[in-house]
Amino acid sequence: SSCIVCVECFQAGNHDGHDYYLIRTAGGVCDCGDATAWDPAGFCDVHRGQSEDDDPAAVLPLDVAAAGPAVLTAAISALVEHALNSSPRAIDILKWLLGVLEAFGDPLRRLSWVAATSAPAVDTPGLAKRAETPSGASLLDSLFSLEVSDGIAYPRIKPLLFDLYYEWIQDLKFKFVFAAALMPWYPPLADSHRRSGSECVLSLSIQILTIPAVALRVATENNAFAVILDNLTATLASAVDDSGPRAVIRPSASYFSEMQFLYTGLYDLDYMLNDPRTAAYMLFDSPTADADLRKFLAIVALAQEAVPESRRVNSHVERESDDWIQVFNFVAILETISLKLLAGFAAGPVAAASPDDTALAYARVLATCISVLETWLAAVPDSFVTLDTLPDPFTALAGPGPYRIIDYDVASAPVSVFYPLHRVFGSFLACALSKTSVSILSTLLCPVDNLPFWLSLAEAPLRVLVLSSQARAGLWVRNGWALRAQLHMYKERSKTLAHVHDISLLQCIALLVGPSILLPPILVRYGILDAFSHIFAKPTTTALGSALASLLGAAGEGWAAAASAKTA
Repeated sequence: SSCIVCVECFQAGNHDGHDYYLIRTAGGVCDCGDATAWDPAGFCDVHRGQSEDDDPAAVLPLDVAAAGPAVLTAAISALVEHALNSSPRAIDILKWLLGVLEAFGDPLRRLSWVAATSAPAVDTPGLAKRAETPSGASLLDSLFSLEVSDGIAYPRIKPLLFDLYYEWIQDLKFKFVFAAALMPWYPPLADSHRRSGSECVLSLSIQILTIPAVALRVATENNAFAVILDNLTATLASAVDDSGPRAVIRPSASYFSEMQFLYTGLYDLDYMLNDPRTAAYMLFDSPTADADLRKFLAIVALAQEAVPESRRVNSHVERESDDWIQVFNFVAILETISLKLLAGFAAGPVAAASPDDTALAYARVLATCISVLETWLAAVPDSFVTLDTLPDPFTALAGPGPYRIIDYDVASAPVSVFYPLHRVFGSFLACALSKTSVSILSTLLCPVDNLPFWLSLAEAPLRVLVLSSQARAGLWVRNGWALRAQLHMYKERSKTLAHVHDISLLQCIALLVGPSILLPPILVRYGILDAFSHIFAKPTTTALGSALASLLGAAGEGWAAAASAKTA
């Protein structure tokens, strides 16, 4: 959480028996008194809490309340005009405004931001870049426009202007107003930030989007998910290597260090999903739910098969590279976001009236994931398992029809540790199977009718698991430290749940299509088909299930018991 209290408020509150630690920050806003950020039981005696309906300005004398808006409107208008002319008077006005707010507190804070959001905008060169029509713009929009107006000395006033925003954000009601006003400016501000690389007003999003009530409202009323995802897509456009059949993010360390907004946008999305209700809205209840999910999955897909490695046989790697770290950090943020989406997925749609409605909602989300995965698989020839004739023993095991296992050898072909798209889908699928009748979900997803997809889907987790096993056996030692570090991270639960998700996905596939369908590619991929040839003489369900559990246990991946239970 980004919620904090200052030392004075902490010492004035009741925290007997609490564990705590103190940190020093370069900025921020004390959240004492803000019930959307802090438990009211921990408020100090001075800040007893504020609701959105409270009006701090009501305590002002009538003459001040009457004259104040006009004076403050004139001051903010003059501030914009002087800033456009690069006049030092802009700094003087800002210092005066900040002094007034410090001296008179909440009443003038409310009066000043109401003036800024009620008065019509002062025309600026950047005002036309607002996503919505300039005709409805306010003075607050004029302040935002200073960041995207060329040819002004904006950097000189930025620190003081940020101080003004911080003052206003202390008012709970302004947080809602600020978030809504910021959304039409998100595209031009993001573009300006990408070009300049300097801090912009979007950096204040941590103060507002981390508040669940604000995030939910800006999602429902201002289409915030679409806005943030569209800008993330635009940011990543220049980071993608599309020379191959699939677009993959470039792992250059220098690129990632320059792309500050990439993480700003990802963190904004992360903040928005802190509350499972907001995540559920994005997945199920939003009018643009399908489109927004596709945009997110398209971003996730950019890390698929990133930084692949081929096994070195005759010589040790000459120069170690840590480019994979940048991809790992990118995928780690995506995993954090995915886990919050998973919490929303588990919560289910608000409008679901029955278990069948929930199952249908789950199936719609899963169908979107399947569509994106099918597109990703189809981009490369031979990525799909195809149904055709194979000699025994596979003919007896293939269920609805014989099939061809993809010709691939982990020990000789390029292989990657990064398959985040599979893992997002696998986590959703496991959740749906745990909460919904397997028969209902199986009918909706038609795993038997779409057998090539499910078998193709199993390839990615299988390859990484086989790679991990081969590396433990010493087959990849000449690839050096980088690969060992990737596989350590892959198995280390404190760093990532990639290994857990891979196992879970294979469990789900086995449950949906049956062990007789999944077993042959596992045997072939591990290269131990001959060791299990005795089961093909009489391929009973019990024998196949036992073989699958034994195989997974012998491979040392720790899920034999779970697999045995699922197949039973």
